[in-house]
Amino acid sequence: MAALARDARGSGPKEVAAALTLPFAIELDSSFVTLTVARPGQQPKPARAPEGTVGAWRQVVPWRVTEVLTVTAMRAGFTPQTFSITAAARRTGAQIALVRGPRWRVELGAAPATAPLSVPGSVLVGSNRATLEMVDPQQGVSRPISFSDSVGELSTLPAIFGGRGYLVLDDRIHAIDLAGRARLWSWPAVSGSDSRLRLTGIIAVQEHELIQGQLLVMVAAQRGELHILGVDVNGRVQPYPGLRLPGEITGQFVSNHHDASRSILYIPAAQGLHAFDLTAITERTPPAPLFSVRTRGDITGVPQQVVILGAPALLCADASGLVVAIDKRVNVPENKRIVASWAVEGTSPSTPTLTSKGDFAFVATPEGRVSCLDLSKPGSVRWRTPSKGAGLGPLVGNPVLGRRGLYVVDSNGLIHCLDVASGEFRWRADLGGAAVGGALALDGRILVPTRNGQLVCFEEGE
Repeated sequence: MAALARDARGSGPKEVAAALTLPFAIELDSSFVTLTVARPGQQPKPARAPEGTVGAWRQVVPWRVTEVLTVTAMRAGFTPQTFSITAAARRTGAQIALVRGPRWRVELGAAPATAPLSVPGSVLVGSNRATLEMVDPQQGVSRPISFSDSVGELSTLPAIFGGRGYLVLDDRIHAIDLAGRARLWSWPAVSGSDSRLRLTGIIAVQEHELIQGQLLVMVAAQRGELHILGVDVNGRVQPYPGLRLPGEITGQFVSNHHDASRSILYIPAAQGLHAFDLTAITERTPPAPLFSVRTRGDITGVPQQVVILGAPALLCADASGLVVAIDKRVNVPENKRIVASWAVEGTSPSTPTLTSKGDFAFVATPEGRVSCLDLSKPGSVRWRTPSKGAGLGPLVGNPVLGRRGLYVVDSNGLIHCLDVASGEFRWRADLGGAAVGGALALDGRILVPTRNGQLVCFEEGE
């Protein structure tokens, strides 16, 4: 009919074709899919499954053979699909089965070298070309902070304090204003001026307990050295006496004020955890040692603050394949310092991810297994995934807890969604490249940097 109307000399066939309306049936695999039908010269109209529909549904779209309609099928957490209804297509129906896919991808301009970190209004990712990428989590637009005097890799995330970021690049400490994307100061002021520095990137920042307006910046170096700087409100830097630990510093520092009389810095180093009093530190006085506890292996990642069996503790990943809870109070007998431990299948468990109530923790291992630890029962593992056979793939970073699942990513380029309560698989999707550093859960979205230079954003969906 369309061909006859096109080729006819008279108006009759054209009038008949213009008035001819046919049904086009669209079969959809899920009641969560929304259709949008765009007709020429009209506003697109959405269509949804009838109320109470569970599973697949069907939508019939009336169309005239002379029209070209554009249909878009959308579902949160899935890649949209668009097609046209035309006479040239010679079909009267379509079947739609959407697949999991990203909401957006952004090219970072360099290969990412860290996990993503959330700050107000942005997601931060360090790169291998001396840039700190700042990505809008809603629009997927990247605005990098470049360190033009460096060609190094920014392989560790900055410490965030008071709207500023503090990071290590090329054996120098840099302070940046995140809102203005400007560098505030660097120490040493001139690159290479202190050739003895061998900074690892592990850094922490806090207010000085006794000197108002001054910050303490603490950064790890090779051979177990800890450098401490006092920084005033004008960015003037004063080196303070540092520390020499009994071996390499292996994990992130933790400081807190659970003891009302002092500020305590906890340092994972040399197969153990070491606590120091920061309160009375001065230009001449280093932090005072409080206690040390030895663990089976090196403590890695970021110790998490929890309460275990009524004791304030740090939940630490031990590279030997344990997660240990260490009592962080000072006046505790040394033989009672380790409160509890949990064995995981594999080595080098990730930083533990805690539930909001702090009753369970999730860890992943490079061998491809995820474990849920019951923190109310020392040694008890609620579930492991997979429970048997080969692992998921080489997992990268720690699990992240979203609104509708627990997410892990791997170096094979997949994101996996697990049920929080049981560890059962919900879905997996292709990242488009190997994951780097780990993932970030943020407002119903999961963000993952990939080795091919992208930051990928998934919606969690239903």
